[in-house]
Amino acid sequence: MKIEIGIIPKKWISNIPDVGGFFPFAIDGNKDYIVDISFSTDKHLDFLTSWIKVINQFPIHMLVEVYGQEEFEGVCLRHKIEYKRTTYEKENDCFYKVTIKDYSDFSFLFPYVYANGSMNNLALWSLQRDVFSFGKREFKTLTGIKKIDTPIITLAENDSVF
Repeated sequence: MKIEIGIIPKKWISNIPDVGGFFPFAIDGNKDYIVDISFSTDKHLDFLTSWIKVINQFPIHMLVEVYGQEEFEGVCLRHKIEYKRTTYEKENDCFYKVTIKDYSDFSFLFPYVYANGSMNNLALWSLQRDVFSFGKREFKTLTGIKKIDTPIITLAENDSVF
């Protein structure tokens, strides 16, 4: 399996995100390292689910932008996975906060979350601590800096977001 790992340059990370930039959300707190991981194989889902089983850092908290809410909610209900639809929405999409209690929950939901992220929907997850919220933050736009409602990641020491 081929895995490419790269560290995102600090100059790409700003306290005022760009609407069309690399991070379509706000990040509060310490941002020492932001790493990009790319898989050049179709076995990445097997690798990630095995890795999660080995590190055993539950609960996992997810923030997922979903197109096709009925299907997503159906998967969660069928497998008794705790979820909450947030009040923050975009055109045709809505956001869910999900708590993954164990490996079984992760193995059922992660392929769906990964597929959503592959369609340019936001799909983030953190280990052990819920770091996700929503609020207004300044963003760089084509017409200058504006306050926009956005997902916010609040990082403390030793937090990891994927």
